[in-house]
Amino acid sequence: MVRDVAYIVLTESINFFNVNEERYNFLNLPDTIVNSTGDTVIYYYDAMGTKLKQRVIEDDTVFVCRYYFNGFEYNDTLVLDIIHNEEGYVSRSTEDYQYNYYLRDHLGNVRVVFTPASTRAEKLIQATDYYPFGMKYSTQVYVSGENKYLFNGKELQDEMGWETYDFHTRFYDPVIGRFMTQDPMGESMNAWSPYSFTFNNPIIFIDPTGMVPTDFLDEDENLIKHVDDGSNAVFKAQGEGVDRHYEFKEFDETQGGENNVNVTSVVEAQQEMNLTNESLQQDENGATYCNRATRNILNAVESGFKAMNYMEDANIGMPIIKANPMIGKMEGNSNFTTVNKSTAFKKASKGHLVIAAWKNPDLKKSGHLATLTVGNNKATGVVANVGTKKWSGFVSLGSTFTKEQQKSVQYFMIKYK
Repeated sequence: MVRDVAYIVLTESINFFNVNEERYNFLNLPDTIVNSTGDTVIYYYDAMGTKLKQRVIEDDTVFVCRYYFNGFEYNDTLVLDIIHNEEGYVSRSTEDYQYNYYLRDHLGNVRVVFTPASTRAEKLIQATDYYPFGMKYSTQVYVSGENKYLFNGKELQDEMGWETYDFHTRFYDPVIGRFMTQDPMGESMNAWSPYSFTFNNPIIFIDPTGMVPTDFLDEDENLIKHVDDGSNAVFKAQGEGVDRHYEFKEFDETQGGENNVNVTSVVEAQQEMNLTNESLQQDENGATYCNRATRNILNAVESGFKAMNYMEDANIGMPIIKANPMIGKMEGNSNFTTVNKSTAFKKASKGHLVIAAWKNPDLKKSGHLATLTVGNNKATGVVANVGTKKWSGFVSLGSTFTKEQQKSVQYFMIKYK
């Protein structure tokens, strides 16, 4: 059996960290890590590969035990220790729980952790700089409570000095810029090493799932964005000004993957395009374009639906009308359904398109539309809002609608196969 260069490099990296033995489960996830002195880290997963528990055994004694459950982490005495949220996390202190907030860069790397304390010295918890492939350049911990969610927002596994990141489907070694196991979709991308990370370009791309990408191109067919989602769909930018949006172009079977459209990837990319499109920003007369931004997302999704025949009548596009009549169109379109707030946010967290709509009771004035964030956009806010200059961006629900408006916001979803 021929071993490739990546395997040899990975073996040398393991030796560098003094790892004596690695065992993997049937999902090809690390099961047991043993160092040269016999100290051990054991991982437990559910049938889908979600990490549930981690045990660190030193000198035949369980030194650390941590439990994971849907964003909650419990310590070895089953006391709730950390609660993760979109803005950072809540940690347990001696007598109470403390809110901690992240400052992230464009790749989702956590650069600063701070807390709203009374003095400046108490506010800053941690600051981290990285080399391009994720190895820490420097970390300053200013107060107790070190944060382990760092590069790409992933959890650092630093027990016994073995510094890797848990990317859910695989573990990643930032020292060599390679995953520790092969890409589960590697056979469909034979131009790349199955151990490679972000097409060897971590300054532009991230690799949240480790699968082949959906491509998004500009009008001249220059690559704007890869999304690793297992689809080989290609979308191309169309339209001008406030109407600029993506439309399905083709399936590129040369790059492997499935002839499939990942709706989450389409919504994520169009949300980013809307918020970087200067034509959609509030103009000098105070006009805002939430209706056109929502129309762009619906047009992009509709083109993907038509390519996949996701619905018998993929008629979800909207004419150029203001927010209030657009909401009325959705209310009267059988392809749309409304859900409650709780369901809306749960569905968005799983990548579904959810439109938050407030119809102004004064029909002479305008309502407001926005979409709940999906994919990597969730790291910076729960709503993709195109509105006034102050509140445009990936923001909170409270930055999008007033408390009074939130009482009557409707949440629309699309019904499809």
